[in-house]
Amino acid sequence: MKHRKQKKIKTGFIPEDYFGAVYLIFNSLSSQYKIGITSVSPNKRKSAIETQSGMRLDLVDWWEMDTFAPTAEAMLHTYFEKYRTIGEWFAFPEVVREEEIRSKIERL
Repeated sequence: MKHRKQKKIKTGFIPEDYFGAVYLIFNSLSSQYKIGITSVSPNKRKSAIETQSGMRLDLVDWWEMDTFAPTAEAMLHTYFEKYRTIGEWFAFPEVVREEEIRSKIERL
């Protein structure tokens, strides 16, 4: 069986064929959201996170951004820093709705 090499993205260099998407995933058990990026289908990424965590998750939305995805993800993490629980997971209060998160992403 052949193993595909993962493409490593170095600072300042992004391969031309890089597919980038920012996604928003929700864990209903913890009421937390994950803001992340993927170079594969967001549904495949969600499935991988479900397998790793042993929990069912909801893919709320995703935005294809090509080479801008790593920058967009970093900006969102900074903007929502006060709601960060661990890593890329955020616990938003009820006043911060999915619409606000979508609005922030779409303004990038």
